[in-house]
Amino acid sequence: MSNVIHDTVMHGSSAVNLARVADYDDALATPAAIAAISYTIERESADAAFSAVDGHANQPVDVAACLFAEMQNDSRWTCDSVGYNFRHLVPIDLADAFPTPGVYWVRYRFVPAAGQPFVIAFRLRAL
Repeated sequence: MSNVIHDTVMHGSSAVNLARVADYDDALATPAAIAAISYTIERESADAAFSAVDGHANQPVDVAACLFAEMQNDSRWTCDSVGYNFRHLVPIDLADAFPTPGVYWVRYRFVPAAGQPFVIAFRLRAL
């Protein structure tokens, strides 16, 4: 299972992150199986150091709004015909998520109702 997804975003804007999320046993994550999700955005510097983006550290994500029990397949998903089960619009109403051009990591921490937490990450290049 790949835990890093690469994409591009415009600086000063938001991003809609889509993924097919599975747990350590390769079972699709569902709202019933996940107790909590949080996200953190960090900017990657030239020396591979990371700095948190203000207003986007350990932010809660509404599990029921972002994780689907059934696979979704619409025009936003272009990877395959199977679809996605996770969709999160990074909020920018209180703080810019990608304030300047550069490389950013959006890390989502999934806490299952039972079992070990796991992380998926989006490595986004802001133009």
